[in-house]
Amino acid sequence: MTERAERRLAAVAFVSAFLLRVVYAFRYRVDTDEPQHLHVAWGWAHGLVQYRDVFDNHMPLFHL
Repeated sequence: MTERAERRLAAVAFVSAFLLRVVYAFRYRVDTDEPQHLHVAWGWAHGLVQYRDVFDNHMPLFHL
């Protein structure tokens, strides 16, 4: 595959993903659990320990 074809494919993939994300944002509502799950994942990514540094109202190993 040539470099030009790769760039075109990457651009099409990016635009498609962006358009799907826009449709998803307007079609489905944000559930109240989603920000909470994102906060826990953010804490893990920053080295925080669950139930000690970041509160989570789910049982241990729920996210696995």
